[in-house]
Amino acid sequence: MKAQVELGLDPAVSRDDVEDAARAAAFVLVNLVPAGPAHPAQAIFTRDGGATVLYFVEGAAAERRLVISGADAERAASDLRRAFEGGAQCGDVGLSDGGAGDDTRQDGGGR
Repeated sequence: MKAQVELGLDPAVSRDDVEDAARAAAFVLVNLVPAGPAHPAQAIFTRDGGATVLYFVEGAAAERRLVISGADAERAASDLRRAFEGGAQCGDVGLSDGGAGDDTRQDGGGR
């Protein structure tokens, strides 16, 4: 079953921080989507041959988040948490695991 995990980002976490953590978690950048009238800017990464997808959604500070989808989403989220915790550029974790913006779904929904 395809899962989806959303992680909120601390406003201090930069795109470079996200790219470094994604690379450390074995993700590869595959696309940059500029902001449009109906959607925020996004950086899209994949791993495992595209079976797991990471979206870095760059909306306003309250809307910045990571969305991980795929059968391996939970493990990928754990890998990203470890990457942020181990990265000196992020200081503390920089991620939130609770609140309105965070979600773990097993509904097969994707972005």
